[in-house]
Amino acid sequence: MWGETALYFKFIAICLRDLDARHYVSRHAIALYTVLPAMSGATAPLLIQALREMVQYYEREELKHHLIRFRDMLQRTKTMARQDKRLVEEELLMLREYDFFIDENPLVKKRMAKKLKEGEAKGVRKSILTIIKLRYPSLEALAKQKLGKVGDIEKLNAVLSQVATASSEADVRQVLDPPVA
Repeated sequence: MWGETALYFKFIAICLRDLDARHYVSRHAIALYTVLPAMSGATAPLLIQALREMVQYYEREELKHHLIRFRDMLQRTKTMARQDKRLVEEELLMLREYDFFIDENPLVKKRMAKKLKEGEAKGVRKSILTIIKLRYPSLEALAKQKLGKVGDIEKLNAVLSQVATASSEADVRQVLDPPVA
């Protein structure tokens, strides 16, 4: 028993561009539709037909994952003309009720989180500069220089609180004196 091979897997590399997308769509091999954009013979009408079949076949949660992979393959493929890609992208956009697959895409979530943090930091910096401009205009240039592109929300909120409650220009200068970043 010991030393015997219980399971043996032999993997074969398959080059998707060597496969014909029309073959798999004509046989309704829906499990392979996610990789259709990378196959030869993938045209806009064929992929749009495949998308519509996927929408009818899969439940919402499973469809989400397939659409994310389908879109990734579509964006990366070099086997399709740009115009065909655009037409398929438009079809994806027309599936508005399936926008969840974009919203729940991990890459989109990561980008959105980053942009939200950047936007929040920009708003707090703007608030700090507005207070300084109104109360201590002579420190505006220094504040712009020191705040620059500081992105740490906690530090910016601390500076905002100190600037908002400062009783003199000297207090504000002291807050800005060490580099805020």
